[in-house]
Amino acid sequence: MDFDRAISQNLFDRAQQMSREAHRGRTEAGFGPPPSSSSGMIVRPMVSAPVNPPDGLARGMSPQGGVHAMTSGIDVNRVASQISVAFQTTRQHINQRNDTATGEATVLDFRRIASGLPPERRPSAVSIPFGVPSEGKVPSEKETLKPSQGDMNRFAEMKEHLMSVGEIASAYNTPINPEDLTTSPGLSKEDAERLLALHGRNALKPPPEPSKIWIYMTKLMDPFHILLMGAGVLCFVAYAFKTEEIMNLIVGIILFIIAILGATIAFFQDLKAKSMMSSFAGMMASKSQVRRDGKAQQVEADEIVPGDVCVVKMGDKVPADIRVIHCSNVKVDNSALTGEAEPQTRGPTSKQKNVLEAENMLWSGTMVLEGDAVGICIGTGDKTLIGEIANLTAGNKPKETTIGKELRLFVIRITIIAILLGVICLVLGITLNPAIDWQGALLIAISITVANIPQGLPSTVTTCLQIVAQRLATENVFVKQLQTVETLGCVTVIASDKTGTLTQNRMTVTHIWFDSKIQVCDALMAAESGVADMTTPSGSKVLDILTHCSRADFDRSEDAAPGTILGDATEAGILRYCQGTHDALAARQEYPKIFEVPFNSRNKWQLSIHKAPILPQGGGAGEGAGAANGNGSTPPPPAANGEKESAGAGVPPAPAAAGFSSASAGYGAAVLFLKGAPERVVDMCGTVLDNGVAKPKDESFNERFTRAYETLAGKGCRVLGLGYLPMDEAALRGLGDLEQLNADKLREGLLAQGKLVFGGLVALMDPPKVEVPAAVGACRTAGVQVVMVTGDHPLTAQSIAKQIGIIDLHAEDVNERQAGASSGTPLRVNSQMGGKVCRTRVVDRDWEPTGVETPFDPATGGAFGDCEALVIHGEALNKFREEHWASALVKTQLVFARTSPQQKLAIVERMQLAGHTVAVTGDGVNDAPALKQANVGCAMGQMGTDVAKEAAAIIVMDDSFSSIVTGIKEGRTVFDNLKKSMVYTLMHLSAEILPVLLNVLAGMPLGLSPILILFVDLATDMVPAIMLAYEGSEANVMDRPPRNANSDRLVTLPAFIWSYFTGGMIAAVFALGMYFWTFESYLGLSASELVTAAHKYFLEDGGKLDTDPDACMNNGDTCSASTDNGMFRPAVAGRDHDYDFQMYCKGDNNLCIPPSTQLDVLHIVQASWFTVIVATQTFNWYSSRTRRESIFKLNFFGNPRLLAGGLFSLMFLVIMVYIPGIQEVFNTGDVKLQWVFGVAGGITVVVVSEILRALRRQNEHGFASRWLFW
Repeated sequence: MDFDRAISQNLFDRAQQMSREAHRGRTEAGFGPPPSSSSGMIVRPMVSAPVNPPDGLARGMSPQGGVHAMTSGIDVNRVASQISVAFQTTRQHINQRNDTATGEATVLDFRRIASGLPPERRPSAVSIPFGVPSEGKVPSEKETLKPSQGDMNRFAEMKEHLMSVGEIASAYNTPINPEDLTTSPGLSKEDAERLLALHGRNALKPPPEPSKIWIYMTKLMDPFHILLMGAGVLCFVAYAFKTEEIMNLIVGIILFIIAILGATIAFFQDLKAKSMMSSFAGMMASKSQVRRDGKAQQVEADEIVPGDVCVVKMGDKVPADIRVIHCSNVKVDNSALTGEAEPQTRGPTSKQKNVLEAENMLWSGTMVLEGDAVGICIGTGDKTLIGEIANLTAGNKPKETTIGKELRLFVIRITIIAILLGVICLVLGITLNPAIDWQGALLIAISITVANIPQGLPSTVTTCLQIVAQRLATENVFVKQLQTVETLGCVTVIASDKTGTLTQNRMTVTHIWFDSKIQVCDALMAAESGVADMTTPSGSKVLDILTHCSRADFDRSEDAAPGTILGDATEAGILRYCQGTHDALAARQEYPKIFEVPFNSRNKWQLSIHKAPILPQGGGAGEGAGAANGNGSTPPPPAANGEKESAGAGVPPAPAAAGFSSASAGYGAAVLFLKGAPERVVDMCGTVLDNGVAKPKDESFNERFTRAYETLAGKGCRVLGLGYLPMDEAALRGLGDLEQLNADKLREGLLAQGKLVFGGLVALMDPPKVEVPAAVGACRTAGVQVVMVTGDHPLTAQSIAKQIGIIDLHAEDVNERQAGASSGTPLRVNSQMGGKVCRTRVVDRDWEPTGVETPFDPATGGAFGDCEALVIHGEALNKFREEHWASALVKTQLVFARTSPQQKLAIVERMQLAGHTVAVTGDGVNDAPALKQANVGCAMGQMGTDVAKEAAAIIVMDDSFSSIVTGIKEGRTVFDNLKKSMVYTLMHLSAEILPVLLNVLAGMPLGLSPILILFVDLATDMVPAIMLAYEGSEANVMDRPPRNANSDRLVTLPAFIWSYFTGGMIAAVFALGMYFWTFESYLGLSASELVTAAHKYFLEDGGKLDTDPDACMNNGDTCSASTDNGMFRPAVAGRDHDYDFQMYCKGDNNLCIPPSTQLDVLHIVQASWFTVIVATQTFNWYSSRTRRESIFKLNFFGNPRLLAGGLFSLMFLVIMVYIPGIQEVFNTGDVKLQWVFGVAGGITVVVVSEILRALRRQNEHGFASRWLFW
């Protein structure tokens, strides 16, 4: 099915939904404080009105629309081949072109800007320093050139992220207030309207969508449909030559109806799929906040223009590409673009040369998870990053599926066979049969050609694929393109994204280190020893830090799903763990927060101060003061403080067994909690928590801390340090007015004194999904390699790969390069497993190829032959030569990390060039190129972005990797069943062709009429063939390697040999025996007497009239009135209604056979031939249920639909040959003992098949298996 045009509709409108509702658990904490409304001096550029952004700055970025606008039609196909330029290639360009430096020392080439500026503003020099304002007037529309389409390379030349706020405002002619950027006046209404008219709405330009007529015609031009219509045309030609043969006209019309009906079904399936995909897109925000005319305004997202001052806050989708000029604790979700599960911090400055990695850029379509920001719009619509990706998607043609290729080859082969037989019959008919002229020979040749075409096969194939697609739907796999169902079955490599596909895309606490022990917190780590006990003195304090030092909270709104957390991914993961361990919300009520410093990229820590409950008289305050001075242990716990409030709606219940709370800690009047980068937290601490007691730090602790930190980081975890400081009233008063307290004062004061107590480390990671390890194991058993291709860090990727089985778990820590060693240094092997060295090599970003390029040598394994597993950094991939690719791709344990979309695409292409059939799984926009390039792309239905789902051919609705394994099994099964159906269908062709050949070459009466041939193809054989699609999987379907898509064909030469000769001739031989027996027993005619008999006799038109109508016999003998057995009407000698036609007379026994008797026997013979075919095929469809196992091991009722199909065929046969009215219409007659030939033929097929299956089981590669059986 052609879904590439269905992909276009609303594609990048949906791309804006990169964070699905399923991500709500990792989103927004509270809004930042509202911007100050204080007035200040308004700084305006030296120009009088806004101007289009300089083309040299953005290389063509212009106000063309943002992703908020509802758009139509962007084809994802070219994403798969060119989106990469937007990331990896441009990063290389940026690193080469941007020499670095800021301020006046940095210069910007304005030559390209000149084309977009009026003459008075065009620079006379090659470059001008930053910070030097330009003077001039606003260009008119005629003076301003619209930016060209350009390409993704222009992002390599962008400098906006390196400009100061004043420079960016001047470049885009945006009035700002430098004293309070949040109150910047922004564009005027008139300027915004003019720019909107000049550059169009903030909407992506859709490619032209083909008409429905064009789509329908593409369906009609399917090779199978062309074959059927070609056969129909031949029937019309035959009818034109002989108009009295009305059956030719009927057959031709039926063939055209079949083709048109098949195309119509495919057409409406296409439309249905379009509607299905449109339903995936949820409602999107249609408005955005900007500042215009000095005030904040809500405008339609498609009205944003470059130069607009845009305001975004927590929960907003970024409406355009924005350069941040002011922000407050902003974190954005870029996971769909980069594959990183952690939120990315944003600020007003950036030192990154690469604009795509700049911390002061907000990209259109990403989500603001926390905080608020003010920025200047620098790109809209087609000139956004995602817009450029969209522009690069149009034009690529869809790839041919493996089953599509098989069907096309089959059509070519069957057409060649049919035409070849037709030509042979034409030549032989003219040369060997003098009674046939060239027109008659041509008609016979047409009949042979049409008879050799399995007319019911297109419907059989489509229905089989549809049945499997429906079966997969029950397994939560939605198939957009029917033919890709089978492609899954021949997949040899699954290139899988990590985040959201192999992992949960949800940060989870996995380990906690305290009391010098790493303890496990996550059930997925069950293989490791030790489960964290948070009820110990140290554990309870660590839990307090995690519980209180957090900005995350449960969403308690009425429409919130249970357990939904407002906050970034890390905070949400910690709160989820705390609530699962004790009543975290009740504990927070005991120690209310009175001050906090949120995490930011400068401090790299988060701090909060909490007021303690009232302590018993004479106790805790003094001890708290002592603890505040770092002199010893904390006091004993105070009494509980009243009842706890209800957690409220949306909050999961705390475990009933939790019998402790924060009140047990006895911190004093207040307590300061701190968490952040471990190295910074530990530097602020003078003491260390050890079994509930604060002890001074020493060198031994430093060694334990370093070892634990490196171990957890080596697992790919994000590690945070934890600290706390109990405070008495005096210490609390010493902080002064909390409203005036800030991070700088704390950093220079209290935190610099080393008074904190170090509590421990907490490690988080995005853990694997529970079902993934078993699914990966099943893939290995099935001969399918699972390769991880992720944008995440190599350590994280390697850790997950070991947990799920992509890399051998026992290879942990055995293949690391020696610290400080060069790339050419041999690997250090640290351990051996079972006598075999297990080695994993990390090819990091500093890796350099050595020596000159040499051809890949499979014997040595090439450049990486010294290891069994590879973890390859994306930057190392850029240095790969052919030998490195060849050496890497032969590894069975392979992980690619820090990969860009371009590199993901290149990896897939390289695998395909190596002969692999590649499936790609993913959920992000960064996965779309690879999803589209893959032989079959599988997108996640829940966590996946709509761009990924549009690019993919299959959508896994439950996001379960195991569902893909189910798809592989069903794909192999559908190929097996299609092979069974096609071989079963082809088996009757020899029996259909033989009577035509005997009629043409030997002049014998036609043993099978054209209408009965059609009934075999479209009725008696088609229904069982379809029902074979319901056959279960072969016993070894997931224990054998995938089929080779380049050699293991759907209908192979052995299949043709079996269908036409070994098995197919069985039915033909028994039908021929029935043919001779019927003529002999009914009319006494031997085989030799039937030769040439059809030249004048046994014809539906009565044959040719004699010159002398009174002549009864050629030799003048008298004729008997009837045959000896008296079965037929007596023929009256002389002129009667029968005597006008040719009477067959035998001189040796005075036997005359009148024309009516001739036709009666002929109809019985044809009905009997039809019966032999149907009876033989009845045994054949049961024998076709298995290719390897004995049919006697099968459950007879294992496929009840097939039994029903076989029963239908027999009932149809009975109706055709025994119902009187039907007999006259279709020229059939009663069949009696002829049944014996059909049953004998069927039994023979079963016996021969069983013998060949037994030989196959004994020797898979023997002569019988390879050439005689399918």
